[in-house]
Amino acid sequence: MNDVKIPSLLALSDGEVPVWYGRQTFKSFLGSIIFGFLLLVLGLATLFFGTTIGLGFFALMAVVDWVLVALYVINSEYFVSNRRVFVKYGIIGRTSNDLKIEWVSGTIVHQGLFGRVLNFGDLEFTGAGVSKVRLHGVSDVLMIKGIVEDTIQSNVDRAPVPAQRSYPASQSFTPTPTPEANVVTSQQYKFCQFCGSRMPSPAIFCPSCGKQQL
Repeated sequence: MNDVKIPSLLALSDGEVPVWYGRQTFKSFLGSIIFGFLLLVLGLATLFFGTTIGLGFFALMAVVDWVLVALYVINSEYFVSNRRVFVKYGIIGRTSNDLKIEWVSGTIVHQGLFGRVLNFGDLEFTGAGVSKVRLHGVSDVLMIKGIVEDTIQSNVDRAPVPAQRSYPASQSFTPTPTPEANVVTSQQYKFCQFCGSRMPSPAIFCPSCGKQQL
């Protein structure tokens, strides 16, 4: 039985099989996480000036920063099935989008320096026209790209081949003659040299007068 998680508020269609589920990785928020630690360091530095107000302020800012990162990760959902690619993200305003697997015409991987080192990146799927779906901050982005491409290829391999019309062995196909085949041309006949009657070209004796043609 497939144990891939289904995104919240998403209903599967008949015959839809889950393939992969994921979220935006914490690694993509590395800059924000480091920024929170820097705020704590600044707060600790204010202790040297004999005040704890700065520590409390910077500590609060660091906690807010980390909570926002956690909320972004928790509220992001990425899902791939044999029918579609689905994304959902956002804290206050929620954005969701999906793209049918058979409409995917290309996959693009976006990785910066930290993304290549820490093995994460953005994965963008383009479809017909301007349709596209982008998965932000996906861990093991190249592996997920391969999963989607394998799913697309599996759908292509399972696509039904149009049946060709066959005829029983006892029947033979005879092409219908074209009207031109029944048209009698003037080259099939000639005229008797003696009586002028029309007669077939191969004939040697005239059927009307009986005389031999020269």
